[in-house]
Amino acid sequence: MNAMPAVSVIGGSGYAAAELVKILSQYGLVELKHVYSHSKTGSIRKLQQSLKKDLKLTDKNPAEVFQESDVVFLATPMETSLELVPKALDAGCKVIDLSPAFRLPDENAFFEAHGFEHPYPELLGESAYGLTELNKPAIAKSKLVANAGCYATSVILAAAPLAGKASKLIADCKSGSSGAGANPQHINAHHSEIHGNVVAYKLLTHNHSFEISAKTGCEVYFVPHVIPISRGISSTVYFELAEQLEAEEIAKAYGKFFGGEPFVQTLSEVPKIPAVLGTNDCKIGGFAVKKNIAVCVSCIDNLIKGAAGQAVQNMNVMLGFSEAQGLERQGLFL
Repeated sequence: MNAMPAVSVIGGSGYAAAELVKILSQYGLVELKHVYSHSKTGSIRKLQQSLKKDLKLTDKNPAEVFQESDVVFLATPMETSLELVPKALDAGCKVIDLSPAFRLPDENAFFEAHGFEHPYPELLGESAYGLTELNKPAIAKSKLVANAGCYATSVILAAAPLAGKASKLIADCKSGSSGAGANPQHINAHHSEIHGNVVAYKLLTHNHSFEISAKTGCEVYFVPHVIPISRGISSTVYFELAEQLEAEEIAKAYGKFFGGEPFVQTLSEVPKIPAVLGTNDCKIGGFAVKKNIAVCVSCIDNLIKGAAGQAVQNMNVMLGFSEAQGLERQGLFL
């Protein structure tokens, strides 16, 4: 590998890719070699005015990009990732895939979640699940990391300290409209539909349910909602406990579980979405118990901790860099 690894982004015109480019262009320890978009050409600044450096979208195709890269981020739809991941691995790249293509543990789980057979089931066994706080050793050794989904990140982190004490969880999640991507396919993601509204969708059928269940071992009931903000996720997670615990015990257990993690903070109060916007943080708090039901609230920025920031965090672990390299940011007050 080069003294300064060459890093490229495929799918450069989407929201997550925009955040990746922003982080990597200021990172310092890697060379941002290529940014590729199938649908766009020319200046990246036309797509993202916040960039201080004016970068150009490459005119090389992905196969050529792979030959000139040490690390590749795929900010692409699942079908595109399924096509490109084997080619990038064959070219010798480390790959961080932001799609759901390689997140599930085996081909049966993939078929149940997506309704078709995985074309490369052997790679499901080779990929590392990219929720960094829970899977560092595997990520450090892997050449393929499947970045965790945004809702799944929020819920799994909220569930991890209690997963062994609960058989069932209910996740009620609210997300900003950017979660639908730069070109939303569903009318409920458009401003006129969600302004002044809360829209539930894919009730109990969202593919992140399978991801959450696979990583927590719990029976999962998950309902996502779109709310009239641009970005951010707030997840209220309910647990049916095998034994009754006090709220103070639970809060202490969370603090111990995530002690030393740079991007997870536990709070006594309910976390606020603005406090995580623009950051790679997950804030968990508002711990409460009634009988054998425990509840907590988890907040992340869906485009950073739920996508681009977590992808860079995974890259840091893969390359042996400081986990927080390039990601130390503070959120907003309001």
